[in-house]
Amino acid sequence: MDDDIDLGLILLVSTIENISRKYGGIEEKFDETNEFYLKLKKIIDKLPQTIESSIRDDLFEEIGRAYLSLSHLRIKAKYKNFCLSSLSHFIYNEKFEEMISNLYTLRSKILHAGEILEFRLRDQIIMYNPRNSKSGNIKKYKDEKGEHSIIIRIPSYNDLLKIFADIIVNFIRYLYTVKDDEEDKMHYKESDTKKRNIVIGSLNKEGKKPGSIINLNTDYYRRIDFIDLTQIENTLKAIERSNKINIEEKLKKVVEIIQKPNFSVDYISFRRACYLKIIFLHDLERYDECLEMFEKYQISEINEETFPVFNTKAYCLAKREKFEKAHVLIDKVLEIVDKEKENKARFLDSKGDFYKMEDNRTKAIEFYKKSLRLFNEPPFPFHEETKKKLKECKEREKNK
Repeated sequence: MDDDIDLGLILLVSTIENISRKYGGIEEKFDETNEFYLKLKKIIDKLPQTIESSIRDDLFEEIGRAYLSLSHLRIKAKYKNFCLSSLSHFIYNEKFEEMISNLYTLRSKILHAGEILEFRLRDQIIMYNPRNSKSGNIKKYKDEKGEHSIIIRIPSYNDLLKIFADIIVNFIRYLYTVKDDEEDKMHYKESDTKKRNIVIGSLNKEGKKPGSIINLNTDYYRRIDFIDLTQIENTLKAIERSNKINIEEKLKKVVEIIQKPNFSVDYISFRRACYLKIIFLHDLERYDECLEMFEKYQISEINEETFPVFNTKAYCLAKREKFEKAHVLIDKVLEIVDKEKENKARFLDSKGDFYKMEDNRTKAIEFYKKSLRLFNEPPFPFHEETKKKLKECKEREKNK
């Protein structure tokens, strides 16, 4: 398969499709035999003889095509469901289902329509223009700037191998840990015991494969897709883990992610980028811009995902001497993390900081002590700083 990506894609998707027919979790409506066509023919033959044979043939063909279409959709639904249920969470993003659906369509174009790919590099992203099924014309997208051809992108062949390897490994684990042997055998059909032939892409009437799938216009339309979200996820991980990139550079990378077109707050990665921007703006002492983020992106719900950024918001309010609002907000955060020892200690420390900024050292000492009482072994890393702040407050109180 190293030299024939077309055949590799066919076999890769077809392998998953065959497994999913038994384990896709969606029942098929029709039996996968030619019995349907035999019965259909008998029904057509019962029609009045006054109906012309050409009309009979057309009717048979139309019903047959409708059946094929429905059966195909059922198989595709099983394939998608199987992939989604077997994929590891760290690979998944909101566009995965769309991507594997596009991959299935591309496989069908190669296998059934005999179309070919221009790309011959295993690590190159696969791209194609979807066509209207009736006219065969490239699908278009219109916006205020005019009309553009639509382009679909799919991960490279190498990346697809990794994705489907993950799916297969997880499925095998499922068989070993969840499925009962006897129950598993019930899924098998007579055809599973028969040797299968290699599937070969169909040829056109002249015996040649038609032109390439790729037919890009210089100006085309593409939405955020699985590849984008995967790259964004990897970029965010690199930003979070790296100590070598300065904060200004990190902020720049995060802003690039947020400004991507057709991106909404529904995406987990987009939210993470927003939260990182809030933290970086605070660290750069750009407090007003930091507070504006909450209004601009309507970040208002305090929960397990957002409480760190609301802690940051409280600091920004305190830096702007809006202490009452800062205390109200940090109290709400403390309610959320009440049973989480480390986070509770961290945010009690934050409340102590706000009192320290107000020059209310008595209350600051009280909350620093509350934080330190939530002792841990080994100690929480931030508690070293808490001890220094507590000592400073005590000394200043003594020297009043």
